[in-house]
Amino acid sequence: MKKTLLALTLGLSSTFAFADFDYAGGSNISNWDIGGEIAERCVVDVSGIDRATNLDLSLQEAQGTVGVGLWCNTRGAKAHATYSSSNRGVLENEEGDAIAYTFSIDQSGDLSLTANQTIEQMTGQGTAHGYQRKTMKITPMVTGREFAGIYRDTITVQVAPR
Repeated sequence: MKKTLLALTLGLSSTFAFADFDYAGGSNISNWDIGGEIAERCVVDVSGIDRATNLDLSLQEAQGTVGVGLWCNTRGAKAHATYSSSNRGVLENEEGDAIAYTFSIDQSGDLSLTANQTIEQMTGQGTAHGYQRKTMKITPMVTGREFAGIYRDTITVQVAPR
């Protein structure tokens, strides 16, 4: 019974496999379209000494920190870079004392990180160009009357195509 069923199944499969094949009017050429899509994306690379910077908090002047490099696979020369701060734009010590600061990058002017800041920042683009790296500068708003201590904040950047 099993052999008969197997033979019947193979016979039917063979019939259906060749049922639509045009032996008489067929061609020796065939073509079809192929393709796919690559989604837009941007990449950020931050360089610096262990990605940490010791600011001179005795000076109220712009101080270079890390280099922020952006690259996108779009043809645009700029991307949306959104900067945010863990401490909402202040350097803070363990006791909770705070020093406000501003930052600037890629001709942005002095900006506060009390709220997220999105700027249009230069990028490398396409497959032949590298990153466009710009130095972030921080200006601590010190008065000379701050309490002693180690003040810190963490800045995050997220990049997206424009």
